[in-house]
Amino acid sequence: MSIANYADLQTSVAAWLHRSDLTTIIPDLITLAEAKLNRILRIRAMENTTTGSIAASVSLPTGFVEMISLTATGNGKTWPLQYRSPSSLSGETAGTPAYYSLVGDSIYFDPGTSGYTYSITYYKKFDALSGGVNWLITNAPDAYLYATLCEAAPYIKDDARLPVWEKNLSDSISNLMLADNGDRYGSALAVRLG
Repeated sequence: MSIANYADLQTSVAAWLHRSDLTTIIPDLITLAEAKLNRILRIRAMENTTTGSIAASVSLPTGFVEMISLTATGNGKTWPLQYRSPSSLSGETAGTPAYYSLVGDSIYFDPGTSGYTYSITYYKKFDALSGGVNWLITNAPDAYLYATLCEAAPYIKDDARLPVWEKNLSDSISNLMLADNGDRYGSALAVRLG
């Protein structure tokens, strides 16, 4: 059985659980699995960049999970902004932006001077699979399947299977992150000619 999209995953979960009576609950289990995967994973496929104009505050990008970097640009130069706690921001609106803070769903700049732009690189949640297909189902259907089965175990009171599915999920996530690190930093393997 292939797991290539949302419908395939629903069918596969029902088959693995040997249950045909869970069609209304399986979408909820997938949603819970997605929430777990978005909290755990930090891989290149989740990286996104967006830009905008600096103001006192701007909304975080849709799907924002975690900051990677935030830079400001003005007068032909680009520089990194440093994080400060919300209580230590000056609230100034004049000067060169040097700091930022996150409050709720907003980025606060210090100073929040207009005339500058920002570029934020961040981890973004995977698009919900209920839309059909996303990067994670295409590249790691096993992670989706085992995360969903882990969410199903308490619901169907099958605690005996939970350790097996948790181990398989852990292995899937480890392999996914290991492959991502290999792509980021290169492989330790070298080919010797001659």
